Amino acid sequence: MTQIWIIFLVIATLGMLILIRLRSDRIIRQIWRSLKYPATNLAFNPEMIADLEEPVQRYFLHAIASGTALATSVELAKSGSFQLKPTTAWPPMQISEIISLATDFV
Repeated sequence: MTQIWIIFLVIATLGMLILIRLRSDRIIRQIWRSLKYPATNLAFNPEMIADLEEPVQRYFLHAIASGTALATSVELAKSGSFQLKPTTAWPPMQISEIISLATDFV
């Protein structure tokens, strides 16, 4: 009888952990989507950088054509490897981040 209760508790605990994980994943997906802003009608205008130093103005005027639509967020995906200790292997890693006007990055 005791073994049945232990098995029941293990199954119930695993079920709760799965439900918590699914809920957390859903919340994370909602936050991720909220950071991706749609394109705006805002376009680059040289007047936007008029108060900056001359070398900075030159750079922006060279890099961004007048009238270019300005992004409100960007999603970056990176992959590589990272060595935790000099004597360990280099495990692979993959990351994603969103840089957004609203909150910087996640």
